[in-house]
Amino acid sequence: VWRNDVGSELDPLQTIQLSAEPTAVAIIPPPFNRASILPGSSSVVVGTKARLIALFNGVTGAFLQNVSVSGVPSTVRGGNTGGTQGRDIVTGGSKSASVGVRPPLETGFVEVLQTDGASYGVSQSVGLTGPPVGLDVGDVDGDGLEEILTANADPVAGAPGATVPVLSLLRNRG
Repeated sequence: VWRNDVGSELDPLQTIQLSAEPTAVAIIPPPFNRASILPGSSSVVVGTKARLIALFNGVTGAFLQNVSVSGVPSTVRGGNTGGTQGRDIVTGGSKSASVGVRPPLETGFVEVLQTDGASYGVSQSVGLTGPPVGLDVGDVDGDGLEEILTANADPVAGAPGATVPVLSLLRNRG
C-alpha cells in the first residue's frame, strides 16, 4: 500500500499479508460499512484465487471480512447499484470453462456484494458466457441508477461452441 500525503511523492505505508494469491484490487471510497471502519476513510478490496473477496480498512490495513464468490475474481469495483447508503462491491471473473459444449456454458460471472451495515454478502449473481476482463459501474442511461458494463473474453477460443468476445451491459431496473 502506498500513501500520498502531500505533493506528488508516494511513500511506502505498509504491506498487508494475504491468505491467497491476489487477482484484482480496488479502493472503495466512503460511504462504506461505517460500523466496521473509520468514518470518511476508504477501504481496500482484494480478489483472490481462493474465490474470495477480502476487505481491509484503508487507514489501518486491518482485515475486515472475507466474502466467498462464484469463481476467481479478475476485476472488482465499487458502486451503488442497489441505491442504498452503503457502497456496493461489484466483481467479475471466471468459472471453469466447458470445451465443446453447445450452447456454451456460463464460464464467467458478475456478482454484487451489498452490506447490511455490519458485513457484506452476495446479493445478486449473473452468469456470463465468457469471463469479464474488464468491468465498470456507472449510470449509462441517465436514470440515476448505476449499471454494470463488462468486456467478456472468449473462454475457449477456437473450440466447437466457442463464443465471440462481447460487451455486456447489465441494466439496473431499480
